[in-house]
Amino acid sequence: MRFYSQQTNDVVGFIGLGNMGKFMAQNLLKKGTKVAVYDLNDKVVQELASQGAIKTSSPAEVGKLVFFSFFLFL
Repeated sequence: MRFYSQQTNDVVGFIGLGNMGKFMAQNLLKKGTKVAVYDLNDKVVQELASQGAIKTSSPAEVGKLVFFSFFLFL
């Protein structure tokens, strides 16, 4: 069941892929959710991209692609 319109973009964004964000994004990818990711650490971004995530080059790009974003940082 979806809580938003079928016409709405169904990509979830993650900005910050540390201890929590990386695993949350991986779990969503495993369930078939489209996920856009950004982090200063390109290694983790590449890892998630190899699992099907959409690699972005900036937080602004994530914002343009997604319906909902998670910002995870300290």
